[in-house]
Amino acid sequence: MPLPSETQPDPITATYRRIRAILLGHGGFTAIVNPGNFPDMSLPAFSQIKPNVQPGDLPEVLLFQSGFRMLLFGRNSLSCEIVQTFDLVTTIDKLQVTPLNAVKWQSFVALSAGGIDLGLPGLVRDWMLQDGADDAFGQAQWKRDTLRYVSMIRIVTTLSIPRQTVLSLHLPQ
Repeated sequence: MPLPSETQPDPITATYRRIRAILLGHGGFTAIVNPGNFPDMSLPAFSQIKPNVQPGDLPEVLLFQSGFRMLLFGRNSLSCEIVQTFDLVTTIDKLQVTPLNAVKWQSFVALSAGGIDLGLPGLVRDWMLQDGADDAFGQAQWKRDTLRYVSMIRIVTTLSIPRQTVLSLHLPQ
């Protein structure tokens, strides 16, 4: 396994990009969410989210990395395990549940089509959706001084990397 680069990202970035690609590759999702309103935070050109969201910018979907756990010894002594959580945050311009639920449903359908390994066999061992939350008044950082619905879907991925691969990347000082 070569060192991470833009063309060969680290396993966490590869998983981030795969989740994003699955969502953008699903017609039901892109029929609701303009791809321009779903920025790729893994690109070097990305610097910040839009500070003042206009109604034409919505629904806005952001994919953040959040909690993680790294275990040198995973389920066995031959693999390392990374449990990485990604938060899919959706902001809608109205206090109506129907458009919000449509984005949540299409996200679920798209990710389900990715299969148990999200299309990254040998890396993603499994994943699940958990601890989602809707907020009718919008968390302060997402509503941007308006009453907007905000939803968060937590995607928890378990990555399995051969321990020998990780150890072979150790660079002598």
